[in-house]
Order: sequence, then structure tokens, then C-alpha cells
Amino acid sequence: MKNNFKTLTAIGMCLLLLAACTKTKDNNTTTSDPKQHNQDVNNVKSESDNSNSDINTAVNGNSTFGKNGSVESLAICGGSVDTTPNTAHSVTITYDGSECYGRRRTGQIIITLVSGTHWSDQGAVLKITYKEYKVIFINNNNHYVTFNGTKYLTDVNGITWATLITGGSLGQIKERGDSLSLTFEDNTSRVWGVARKTTYLVTTPLPSLVISSTVDGDSITPDNRTLDTWGTTRFGTHFSVQVNQAWQSNSACGWWKPIAGMYTCVADNFTLSATFGVNSSGVAINATDCTAYGYKLDWTINANNSTGEAILPYW
Repeated sequence: MKNNFKTLTAIGMCLLLLAACTKTKDNNTTTSDPKQHNQDVNNVKSESDNSNSDINTAVNGNSTFGKNGSVESLAICGGSVDTTPNTAHSVTITYDGSECYGRRRTGQIIITLVSGTHWSDQGAVLKITYKEYKVIFINNNNHYVTFNGTKYLTDVNGITWATLITGGSLGQIKERGDSLSLTFEDNTSRVWGVARKTTYLVTTPLPSLVISSTVDGDSITPDNRTLDTWGTTRFGTHFSVQVNQAWQSNSACGWWKPIAGMYTCVADNFTLSATFGVNSSGVAINATDCTAYGYKLDWTINANNSTGEAILPYW
């Protein structure tokens, strides 16, 4: 059950900036800064999504948030939930540093219901406060990212994890954080913003349980672009991630292997588009049978207007 709620591990939206001046499919001709930024974007989105799963699990197990007593609460890997909050409609998850799916987590996540009587109410809002929430990636040389700051989750349809997985209902959660503070393993601290909406649908109920999701940006710019993430890279350059086609994935194929989706990363010095769910030739196939090879990249370097492409496999 735990693996079903490691939601939406992102392949990344600002993936690679290749320094070639002509079209190429050599995956090794990359510069170090964009590769590192891709990893940062991937890690931040992945762990924000994974924490959302823990948050839903924590409030599902607390009666003040609308727990259904007939549904068993799910465990949080490496985390314990404080059941004696300081205020009503508030709980805290504390992480003990145990290894969970190739990473270790420490710190706390404080969850407070700030709108609605229960999290199961339509339009209910949770305030999420990260306190030194540090995620160490064991399989990546113990690199890490530490979250501090606040974001908000809105239960658009009025559901809980329990009602979703048992009833097969459709539910959407909106996420917004305008000033999340992130610290990376090189001690660089940056502020990022996020605005996305995730729609969940159970296509196969318990005990098999297959969950499908569609992820889209949720911030519309004055020039009518839909943004998902924005901020400053660890190298001091500005970036934003625009959603061109919503990301579609499911628990059967793996959250990190989307069957469709397209994003554009606009940085100070390059623009990069990523198309997901392609075959080995780079053609989008929207394979619901989990046969997609990977994703296709197309980029333009601003300084000399040079272009390039690459086709990369999923993990």
C-alpha cells in the first residue's frame, strides 16, 4: 500500500541543456549547470508530491479532519503523527531519518485546517508548514534538499484518500506555495513558487488499486501561459516551467513514466521543451499499456539561437 501513495515522482521539466550548435542525439554532450538544475527540479517536485501523500494519510487518520472510522489509516514511512496538536484541526508529522524508498527524511511538517470544518469538505484548505524538512537521496551521493516555509492544499471536490481508494471517485487537489525556501547540499538557498492542480481517479479499486492522475499548472500569467513552477536556480538564474499539455501518469506504469504530457522550461539563457510518452523515435504514442520508451527534448540556446534535440529513456 505504501508504494501506491508515492505520488507523481517527476521525471523533471527543466531537463537538459545541451551545448551543441547543431541537432544531436548524444545524451552526453551536456553542461553541468542545467543537468544539476534538472535534478533540483525533479527532486523538489517529487518530494513535494510525496509529502502531499503523507499529508493526506495523516489527516485521513485524524477524526477532526473527517476520518472515516471504518477505514484503516495508512502508515507513513519513517514518520509519526502527533495526535495531540496544540490547536484544533492541526497535526504534525515528525520524521526520524529512517530509509524509505532510497531516501532519508528528517524534520517536521505541520498541517493545519484553515478553511472548512473537515478536510473532506468541498473547498477545504490545509496550511502546510515545512520545518527543516530534509530529504537525503541515498542513491545520489547523499545529495539533499531542505524545505522551509508554507504552501496550501485545497480539496476541490471534498474527498479524502479513504473515499477515493474505496469508492473510485474523482478528486482534485490544488497546491500553491509562493515562497518555499529550499536549501541544497552545496548550502545554496533559493526561493521557489509552485502552482499546480492534480486530478486523481481510481481506475481499479482495492485490492489491486490502480490510480491515474492528471497534473496541470495552476498559475496563469498576463501573457496567458500556465505555470507550474518558477524561481531562481542554485546558480542564480531565473526560470519558469510552463505546462503545454497536462502530465498523465498512473500507478500501474509508474508515476515517473508518464504516458503523455508536455512542458516548456524558460530560463535566462535557454528554452527547453520536453514531450513525454514517446517511442524510441521520439513520436508521442500515448501508450496506456505502459510501453512508452521515454521523453523527447527540444531546446534553443538564446545566445546564438542554436538548437538541439535528444530522446531519453525512462528510468
